[in-house]
Amino acid sequence: MERLYEYDSSFEDGKGYLLNHASSKVRLIIMYVDLVGSTNTSMTLPVDKLVTIIRALSYEVTSVIQSHGGYVLKYGSDAVIELFPSSSDRMIVACKNSVKCARSILM
Repeated sequence: MERLYEYDSSFEDGKGYLLNHASSKVRLIIMYVDLVGSTNTSMTLPVDKLVTIIRALSYEVTSVIQSHGGYVLKYGSDAVIELFPSSSDRMIVACKNSVKCARSILM
């Protein structure tokens, strides 16, 4: 099967952030993005098309997260879990970044 698209959806940056702060308390905003209706879609679409959609979602969401100062924590089938770190005096910035990110993903 020929691949038409190749996406780079890595969570290494998020893993690195967590490893660098493993022994400290860090305030985080955690966000969860899920592909609505994927279970029903998986019953009607061929597997290769569903995989392409999920890969595209992962790639696009990762790009939006990174552009808003966040990190991907984990990919899980059709979901992406991300985090937005904050220092104690800049929590409002992390909150605003996560909301802007969510709005961008929805558009």
